[in-house]
Amino acid sequence: TEIEWEWAASHAWSGHQRAFPWGDTFDDTQCLIRDFSDPANPRIVHFGGIPVGFFATGTMPDGPEDMGGNVWDWVSSLQIPWNDTRDRERPGGLDKRGVRGSSWFSREPMATHVSFRLDDPPCNAYWDLGFRIVVRRNVGEN
Repeated sequence: TEIEWEWAASHAWSGHQRAFPWGDTFDDTQCLIRDFSDPANPRIVHFGGIPVGFFATGTMPDGPEDMGGNVWDWVSSLQIPWNDTRDRERPGGLDKRGVRGSSWFSREPMATHVSFRLDDPPCNAYWDLGFRIVVRRNVGEN
């Protein structure tokens, strides 16, 4: 879900919630996005995604890796305002779903901020769009 993605990307479980998956300030050495050294002409650094684990500096033990940049992560949640009381986890349909985390093709460096939100309908497919597999353990399991 979108809430789970944001919680994991911000490292909320660690007791120090971060603004970016790797820390509190933007750092282009911790993610794969366009090069914005010339803001008028951002250039693609690497065409396509890279293996997860490439940017291991900002990870926590047993935490998710590379949640900023690389490829946008689909989430199951409908993209509706946070204060909207409708069910955001309705399965099926072509309603837009959230995508989080930015990508190698992103045109906005702040898209790696853990609160940055975009959406796309589930019928779209792009080179810079993917998903994460989440496995939930039963409560009380070691």
